[in-house]
Amino acid sequence: MTTKNPAYLRGKRILKQILGKDVWNYAQVNIPKEFHGSEYEGWCVASNMLQPDSIVYSIGIGDDVSFDYSLIQRYQVQIFAYDPTPESIDWISKQNTPESFHFFGEGLAHYDGVAQFYRSKKETNVCHSMTQRKETVKEGIEVPVKRLATLCRQNNHSAISLLKMDIEGAEYDVLDDIMKGDINIDQILVEFHHRFKNISVNKTKGALSLLNRMGYKIFYVSLKGREYSFIHERLLQ
Repeated sequence: MTTKNPAYLRGKRILKQILGKDVWNYAQVNIPKEFHGSEYEGWCVASNMLQPDSIVYSIGIGDDVSFDYSLIQRYQVQIFAYDPTPESIDWISKQNTPESFHFFGEGLAHYDGVAQFYRSKKETNVCHSMTQRKETVKEGIEVPVKRLATLCRQNNHSAISLLKMDIEGAEYDVLDDIMKGDINIDQILVEFHHRFKNISVNKTKGALSLLNRMGYKIFYVSLKGREYSFIHERLLQ
């Protein structure tokens, strides 16, 4: 979601594609869809495929829960939200969250243990990343991280209706780990970070190919080409 002119964003993306800095990829299936969240943290989901007993994992919260609250209001779903960054944990602790919003101060990774999280040099930015870049401070902090399979086991979940991930470059290893497991996930919403200079476009191409091989079809790509929405083909039959 953005306030910028759609034609400008589309043209900018095409230029990046020509220069090899973005992926030539668009929706593979046409299904009814709807947006949830703010203009800065909006995500596209498949319409009418969530129910009050649906389980949603929202990974990467920061200081914006508009997407999560919108889903709760629309579908009365159960949200399991994760973010290990101190700023996010502190912010959430001051909010009056609904009972169906379950927050945990842990991160998602392709292993169980601890990870180094690097804060953005922008003092007002609550985003942290496991990927160290020139835009992040050199000194990282240690935070607890777990595999999705571990989180599901802790919560007694064998299936997930929707998984949303905005994890600042860690999505590639995490997706690879998830696809090796046996967790049934209906929808996957993910922001890819090949705009980071140390993450190649080929990493995103590989992730897209993996998701396709595992039965996930793209039903939405944002104008910026960062946020993708996937639905498993079993729901399309």
